[in-house]
Amino acid sequence: MATTGAAIAFVYPHHATTALHIGASIVLICLAIGALRQLQLNRILRAATLRPHRLSRRQRVADVQQRDVHTVYRRPRHSQDEGAAEDDLTVFTLFGKESPFIGAGEIVYQWNPPMSVQLLRPVEDDDAPLHEREHPVPPFQAHELVEHLRDAVRLLNTDSHEVRLPAQVRDRVYVSETDVATDRSLLPRKLAPEDVREIINTPGTRGHHFLEVTTPLEGAEYVATVLLHVSVRGRTLIISTAACVLAHTPRSFQRTAEFGQHGPIAVIWAAFRELSALPRQVQHSWRIIRYLQALIKAALLPPDLTSTPIRNVLIGSRVSIRERSAQSWSKVQLEKTDILGRMKTIEQRLLRAAGDFLLTKDVDASEFNNRALKIINSGIFNFGDNNTISNNAVGDAAQVGAPATPDTGTSNPNDGGTP
Repeated sequence: MATTGAAIAFVYPHHATTALHIGASIVLICLAIGALRQLQLNRILRAATLRPHRLSRRQRVADVQQRDVHTVYRRPRHSQDEGAAEDDLTVFTLFGKESPFIGAGEIVYQWNPPMSVQLLRPVEDDDAPLHEREHPVPPFQAHELVEHLRDAVRLLNTDSHEVRLPAQVRDRVYVSETDVATDRSLLPRKLAPEDVREIINTPGTRGHHFLEVTTPLEGAEYVATVLLHVSVRGRTLIISTAACVLAHTPRSFQRTAEFGQHGPIAVIWAAFRELSALPRQVQHSWRIIRYLQALIKAALLPPDLTSTPIRNVLIGSRVSIRERSAQSWSKVQLEKTDILGRMKTIEQRLLRAAGDFLLTKDVDASEFNNRALKIINSGIFNFGDNNTISNNAVGDAAQVGAPATPDTGTSNPNDGGTP
């Protein structure tokens, strides 16, 4: 920049003052940009909330979408579609490798398979015929159980501060983007409580309802989410759940706090650092074309692209920046105990509340309580790893195969050998 100004002053002496003014203006602009950027970081560091005081039109639309009950998820590619990955038969999970709960984090635990309990009356004789014990008409609707569980979780926030388990509970309705592409009425502008109840009470619809319970740790550096699905069908109560975790962000995300760059000296240093980076920014100045293109699209396109169907364009979420930057669950260390403890606490509360609800509806809860006890006391978690099944026989008169090279020594009877 200095060389360019000197060359202009040497070739055009009568324009030397103008070149000096232009050069000084560029220097001041660079210093101001660097200082303002650091001042914004300082304000963010001390701000009680990161939400802007005034939202733009597009930000208001995004805010409404964030708070909306509906979530559009992406189905995995069909096996015959181009670019679809081959299925790994060694992995058996309810939701596959691509989680439909985008933004909730990595699935670390799930009931596999879901719990199903027949709606039977409590009787003294357990050998009574089925037609005498079961309820011909379900004694409750699915939404009644969901509302009971919601109230049970909300009680956690009423505890004193030192023992409180902060838990946010809300309804989520997941709809596939391929279904939304053909029927945009699946995304109404407003979903009334009676509409949510209808979705819960009607299994098999294209909207999948989940009760979402979220608890943050360490200022939301860790976020644990438990999703519960309830349905009543075939005189049977079916409950399934999945737990997701958003782990901590990289150290580069905490640079301001890590290096202490938040004082007046940091503002001065940021201003001169911006000036020193000017040559590199000039080399990449062609990227302004992209910015102009984005501004033109923002001005011409409506703020909400989900309100009107667009041919061959799907609107499901492609990526979650927070989820992509989160640490993988396998590398989380000491925080695992706290996270799993919170998820187990929420799960235990949901199961106990569901068992109490069944008793109030004249339903035999013994089978449900037995299965719930096994789930609560289970030390085996499904983390999406390979499920290895060995030494099992399937079918009539099936036997576990003997080893190819039998042991010639003395066999242990406990190991299946001949005494």
